[in-house]
Amino acid sequence: MVLMAAISGSRARRNNMIPLFAKHLKNSSTDDELYEVFLKTNRDIEMQQSPQVAEFRSTFKYKLCLHNVPLRK
Repeated sequence: MVLMAAISGSRARRNNMIPLFAKHLKNSSTDDELYEVFLKTNRDIEMQQSPQVAEFRSTFKYKLCLHNVPLRK
C-alpha cells in the first residue's frame, strides 16, 4: 500500500495530507478500512479548495482495517 500526498508530477502543499490522515485515523472506528480513511482525508483536502490530489495504490486482495488501540503513558 502506498499513500502519496499528490499524484506523480504534481505539487503537494507541505504539511497538508499527513495531519488530516492522522486525524481521521485517530477518529476512525474499529471496523473502518484504511481506504475509507484515505477517502475522508481526500474529501477534506478538496474542501480546502486545494489543487492537490492525493494518491492511493494497493496490491492487497483484502480490506485492511486497523484497530484503534489506546496508548499508555
